[in-house]
Amino acid sequence: MKRFCDIVYQYWQLQIFFADRDGHVLSPAKRLISPFCNLIHSTKNGLTLCNSSSLKAHNKLREMDRPFITTCDAECSSIMFPIRIKGGHYIGALIVSPFLTQELSAGEEIQLAERLSSLGIRSPRLVEDFRTLPVLPQHNLLCLTELVKLLIEEIIKSHIVVQGKEKKLSVQQKLLDPIYRFDSLTSKNESMRLIFQILQSVILTDTSVLIEGESGVGKGMIAQVLHNNGLRRNEKFVSVNCSSFNDNLLESELFGHVKGAFTGAIKDKKGLFEVVDKGDLFLDEIGDMSTTMQAKFLQVLEERIFMPVGSSEPKKANFRLISATNKCLSEEVKKGNFREDLYYRINVISIHMPPLRERREDLPDLVDYFLDFFALRYGRKKKILPKEILKAFYGYHWPGNIRELRNEIEKLTVLSGTAKEISKDFLSSHIQSPSIYTKPESDKNLWDILAQTERKILLQGLHLTFRTLDA
Repeated sequence: MKRFCDIVYQYWQLQIFFADRDGHVLSPAKRLISPFCNLIHSTKNGLTLCNSSSLKAHNKLREMDRPFITTCDAECSSIMFPIRIKGGHYIGALIVSPFLTQELSAGEEIQLAERLSSLGIRSPRLVEDFRTLPVLPQHNLLCLTELVKLLIEEIIKSHIVVQGKEKKLSVQQKLLDPIYRFDSLTSKNESMRLIFQILQSVILTDTSVLIEGESGVGKGMIAQVLHNNGLRRNEKFVSVNCSSFNDNLLESELFGHVKGAFTGAIKDKKGLFEVVDKGDLFLDEIGDMSTTMQAKFLQVLEERIFMPVGSSEPKKANFRLISATNKCLSEEVKKGNFREDLYYRINVISIHMPPLRERREDLPDLVDYFLDFFALRYGRKKKILPKEILKAFYGYHWPGNIRELRNEIEKLTVLSGTAKEISKDFLSSHIQSPSIYTKPESDKNLWDILAQTERKILLQGLHLTFRTLDA
């Protein structure tokens, strides 16, 4: 845009202005270049006169789909180009000015000076400055018009690209905002309500939090809620899964390393302790961290300093720690798999996330949320979930917890295509007919498990018998 404006001024001594849909004029230049326009704008009456003429022309342009030339009371001409996007939606205008369509005679110049003087616009340089306005012949006007049309095409293309990006960001915001806002967290389950109370107390502190629970229960979501609503929400949130790395790689990932620290270390690398500075560090599956790494990590927590691998210069560590694990760390401590001192260091506030099978009362709300989520993600209307599918959901034990439910709803949304209602045919077979050999709901001995299984076999047999008799 600026380059184009420079070319127009270089060849025709004209300026280009952009007016938004409300007629507010913006200019890429810091000030008006024309001495005559500067003179007019230097007086209160002149500025009012110019603004009034501009507003009238803009209102006229709104109803047009082609450029037109307008001339103000000071005899300055402008050519105005409407900018319309798909559907004819008016988003603004480009204005090229000031110029004369023809030279004025000496008598016409005197009449202009007298008319402006009667409006309170007086200056001994008025006529002299007026003569600096460029005269635009018809052939130059046609050439300029075609060039500006090309510029408008590029503006429309850029506008469409920006609109697309804004729409995508808006969708992402709609997808992420509700689940990560503390005030949006709801549950009918008593255990979850207690967790929300704990979160409310701890959210505006720097206290270390340990989140325990099976895989897929939403530990990462709770960690994100703590960050997004906490004291460090404007800083970074860094997440690392401890089970994804061996000792050497995890140490390099957390502590960083200097060039030449080990084979393959061809340059310095910042560790996550340094990257997360002043933010929140989320260590997922911390129970899988080796005892060697546990000792090194404990030292960082206690001293708040760390040393990159291969370096002799300590660095400060400033972060709030949020940890998560699918193991029972107190049991791991008893077994000698997890350091007791580290356990008490990270377990200041403990949150235990219940599995989905223990909070079935939340199934309707979770299903409804994921139906909204995937309808928005895939740009489709929200699907209707038949009662028989929801009934099947209630009867299933959900070993993968909320993650498994999320994936099931996504699959049903995708496979149902353009249909308004989700067909039961798309429901996973293991959910339609759940195995009687389900995962025990708590730690039980062999006799308890056998009794539980026997009871399920008898109940299933009775169910089949009565269904046959009814038929």
